Amino acid sequence: GNKNTYWGLKFEEYVIERGTNVKATFQTLTGMIGKKELLLSAEVDAVNDKGKFIEVKTCFEHKLASKIPQAWLQSYLGKVDLLVFGWKDRNGIVFSNPVEFPIESIAGSQVLQESDANAMLGMIGDVIDWLCTTLPKSNSTWLLEYLGDTQIILSRRSDHVFLPDWYTDSIDRKNNSNLVDDLTNLYLK
Repeated sequence: GNKNTYWGLKFEEYVIERGTNVKATFQTLTGMIGKKELLLSAEVDAVNDKGKFIEVKTCFEHKLASKIPQAWLQSYLGKVDLLVFGWKDRNGIVFSNPVEFPIESIAGSQVLQESDANAMLGMIGDVIDWLCTTLPKSNSTWLLEYLGDTQIILSRRSDHVFLPDWYTDSIDRKNNSNLVDDLTNLYLK
Protein backbone atom coordinates (compact mmCIF):
# COMPACT_ATOMS: atom_id res chain seq x y z
CA GLY A 1 0.00 0.00 0.00
CA ASN A 2 0.95 3.62 0.50
CA LYS A 3 3.41 2.77 3.26
CA ASN A 4 5.44 0.52 0.93
CA THR A 5 5.38 3.18 -1.78
CA TYR A 6 6.70 5.77 0.67
CA TRP A 7 9.48 3.44 1.83
CA GLY A 8 10.43 2.73 -1.78
CA LEU A 9 10.56 6.42 -2.69
CA LYS A 10 12.76 7.20 0.31
CA PHE A 11 15.19 4.43 -0.61
CA GLU A 12 15.20 5.62 -4.23
CA GLU A 13 16.07 9.14 -3.07
CA TYR A 14 18.86 7.75 -0.88
CA VAL A 15 20.38 5.70 -3.71
CA ILE A 16 20.14 8.55 -6.22
CA GLU A 17 21.56 11.17 -3.83
CA ARG A 18 24.55 8.92 -3.01
CA GLY A 19 25.57 8.56 -6.64
CA THR A 20 27.74 11.05 -8.45
CA ASN A 21 26.13 12.60 -11.52
CA VAL A 22 23.05 10.38 -11.11
CA LYS A 23 19.66 11.71 -12.12
CA ALA A 24 16.13 10.51 -12.83
CA THR A 25 14.93 10.81 -16.42
CA PHE A 26 12.33 9.72 -18.97
CA GLN A 27 13.14 7.97 -22.18
CA THR A 28 11.09 7.46 -25.32
CA LEU A 29 11.64 4.32 -27.35
CA THR A 30 10.03 2.05 -29.87
CA GLY A 31 9.83 -1.69 -29.73
CA MET A 32 7.92 -4.75 -30.85
CA ILE A 33 5.56 -6.34 -28.37
CA GLY A 34 3.50 -9.16 -29.77
CA LYS A 35 2.83 -8.25 -33.40
CA LYS A 36 2.74 -4.50 -32.81
CA GLU A 37 5.38 -1.81 -32.87
CA LEU A 38 4.81 0.53 -29.96
CA LEU A 39 5.97 3.95 -28.92
CA LEU A 40 6.75 3.81 -25.20
CA SER A 41 7.72 6.36 -22.61
CA ALA A 42 9.48 5.04 -19.54
CA GLU A 43 10.36 6.81 -16.32
CA VAL A 44 13.81 5.74 -15.23
CA ASP A 45 14.81 6.18 -11.59
CA ALA A 46 18.38 7.09 -12.42
CA VAL A 47 21.05 7.31 -15.08
CA ASN A 48 24.53 6.76 -13.70
CA ASP A 49 27.72 8.45 -14.83
CA LYS A 50 28.34 5.58 -17.28
CA GLY A 51 24.99 6.23 -19.02
CA LYS A 52 23.36 3.09 -17.57
CA PHE A 53 19.63 3.27 -16.79
CA ILE A 54 18.79 2.15 -13.24
CA GLU A 55 15.54 1.09 -11.54
CA VAL A 56 15.52 1.14 -7.73
CA LYS A 57 13.28 -1.13 -5.63
CA THR A 58 12.87 -2.24 -2.03
CA CYS A 59 11.84 -5.73 -1.06
CA PHE A 60 11.68 -8.13 1.84
CA GLU A 61 14.64 -10.38 1.05
CA HIS A 62 12.58 -13.56 1.38
CA LYS A 63 10.01 -12.13 -1.11
CA LEU A 64 12.43 -11.51 -3.99
CA ALA A 65 10.98 -14.40 -6.01
CA SER A 66 7.57 -12.71 -6.06
CA LYS A 67 8.87 -9.14 -6.58
CA ILE A 68 11.49 -9.63 -9.26
CA PRO A 69 9.21 -10.77 -12.14
CA GLN A 70 7.29 -7.46 -12.19
CA ALA A 71 10.44 -5.42 -11.62
CA TRP A 72 12.24 -7.28 -14.40
CA LEU A 73 9.34 -6.85 -16.85
CA GLN A 74 9.01 -3.12 -16.11
CA SER A 75 12.76 -2.68 -16.52
CA TYR A 76 13.05 -4.89 -19.60
CA LEU A 77 10.28 -3.02 -21.43
CA GLY A 78 11.78 0.32 -20.39
CA LYS A 79 15.27 -0.67 -21.61
CA VAL A 80 16.70 -0.32 -18.10
CA ASP A 81 20.18 -1.76 -17.62
CA LEU A 82 20.32 -2.40 -13.88
CA LEU A 83 17.86 -3.25 -11.10
CA VAL A 84 18.99 -2.14 -7.65
CA PHE A 85 17.28 -3.72 -4.62
CA GLY A 86 17.48 -2.80 -0.96
CA TRP A 87 16.31 -5.41 1.56
CA LYS A 88 13.85 -3.95 4.09
CA ASP A 89 12.48 -5.11 7.43
CA ARG A 90 8.84 -4.97 8.62
CA ASN A 91 9.31 -1.33 9.62
CA GLY A 92 10.45 -0.30 6.14
CA ILE A 93 14.06 0.17 7.18
CA VAL A 94 16.51 -0.89 4.48
CA PHE A 95 19.19 -2.84 6.34
CA SER A 96 21.53 -3.83 3.52
CA ASN A 97 23.74 -2.19 0.98
CA PRO A 98 21.99 -2.00 -2.41
CA VAL A 99 22.16 -5.26 -4.37
CA GLU A 100 22.55 -4.90 -8.14
CA PHE A 101 20.99 -7.19 -10.75
CA PRO A 102 21.96 -6.56 -14.40
CA ILE A 103 18.74 -6.91 -16.43
CA GLU A 104 20.30 -9.19 -19.05
CA SER A 105 21.28 -11.71 -16.35
CA ILE A 106 17.86 -12.01 -14.65
CA ALA A 107 15.81 -14.00 -17.19
CA GLY A 108 17.12 -17.55 -17.18
CA SER A 109 18.55 -17.29 -13.67
CA GLN A 110 17.37 -18.87 -10.42
CA VAL A 111 15.30 -15.75 -9.59
CA LEU A 112 13.37 -15.80 -12.90
CA GLN A 113 13.18 -18.79 -15.21
CA GLU A 114 13.44 -18.00 -18.91
CA SER A 115 10.11 -19.73 -19.60
CA ASP A 116 8.38 -17.43 -17.08
CA ALA A 117 9.97 -14.34 -18.65
CA ASN A 118 8.84 -15.47 -22.11
CA ALA A 119 5.32 -16.19 -20.79
CA MET A 120 5.06 -12.65 -19.34
CA LEU A 121 6.19 -11.07 -22.61
CA GLY A 122 3.81 -13.32 -24.54
CA MET A 123 0.87 -12.36 -22.32
CA ILE A 124 1.57 -8.64 -22.74
CA GLY A 125 1.86 -9.16 -26.49
CA ASP A 126 -1.49 -10.95 -26.53
CA VAL A 127 -3.15 -8.16 -24.50
CA ILE A 128 -1.76 -5.47 -26.82
CA ASP A 129 -2.84 -7.43 -29.91
CA TRP A 130 -6.32 -7.82 -28.36
CA LEU A 131 -6.52 -4.10 -27.58
CA CYS A 132 -5.51 -3.19 -31.13
CA THR A 133 -8.26 -5.37 -32.60
CA THR A 134 -10.89 -4.38 -30.00
CA LEU A 135 -10.46 -0.61 -29.78
CA PRO A 136 -11.68 1.62 -32.61
CA LYS A 137 -8.96 3.13 -34.81
CA SER A 138 -8.82 6.66 -33.44
CA ASN A 139 -6.48 8.98 -31.63
CA SER A 140 -8.31 8.42 -28.35
CA THR A 141 -6.88 7.65 -24.95
CA TRP A 142 -8.15 4.53 -23.22
CA LEU A 143 -7.80 3.50 -19.60
CA LEU A 144 -7.33 -0.20 -18.90
CA GLU A 145 -7.83 -1.24 -15.28
CA TYR A 146 -7.22 -4.72 -13.96
CA LEU A 147 -9.33 -5.39 -10.86
CA GLY A 148 -8.10 -8.88 -10.10
CA ASP A 149 -9.24 -12.34 -11.11
CA THR A 150 -10.54 -11.88 -14.67
CA GLN A 151 -12.18 -8.48 -14.25
CA ILE A 152 -10.91 -5.78 -16.61
CA ILE A 153 -12.48 -2.37 -17.16
CA LEU A 154 -11.79 -0.55 -20.41
CA SER A 155 -12.97 3.06 -20.62
CA ARG A 156 -12.41 5.88 -23.09
CA ARG A 157 -10.97 9.18 -21.89
CA SER A 158 -12.54 11.76 -24.18
CA ASP A 159 -10.84 14.60 -22.29
CA HIS A 160 -7.33 13.52 -23.30
CA VAL A 161 -5.63 12.92 -26.66
CA PHE A 162 -2.31 11.08 -26.62
CA LEU A 163 -0.79 12.58 -29.78
CA PRO A 164 -2.06 15.79 -31.41
CA ASP A 165 -3.50 15.57 -34.93
CA TRP A 166 -0.71 17.71 -36.44
CA TYR A 167 1.80 15.13 -35.22
CA THR A 168 -0.02 12.00 -36.40
CA ASP A 169 -0.66 13.68 -39.79
CA SER A 170 3.06 14.43 -40.14
CA ILE A 171 3.94 10.82 -39.26
CA ASP A 172 1.49 9.50 -41.86
CA ARG A 173 3.02 11.78 -44.51
CA LYS A 174 6.50 10.52 -43.72
CA ASN A 175 5.24 6.94 -44.12
CA ASN A 176 5.79 6.10 -40.45
CA SER A 177 9.45 7.12 -40.38
CA ASN A 178 11.48 6.60 -37.24
CA LEU A 179 9.26 7.81 -34.39
CA VAL A 180 12.12 8.32 -31.96
CA ASP A 181 13.95 10.65 -34.37
CA ASP A 182 10.74 12.60 -34.95
CA LEU A 183 10.14 13.00 -31.22
CA THR A 184 13.74 14.02 -30.65
CA ASN A 185 13.43 16.70 -33.32
CA LEU A 186 10.24 17.99 -31.71
CA TYR A 187 11.95 18.50 -28.37
CA LEU A 188 15.06 20.08 -29.89
CA LYS A 189 13.11 22.81 -31.75
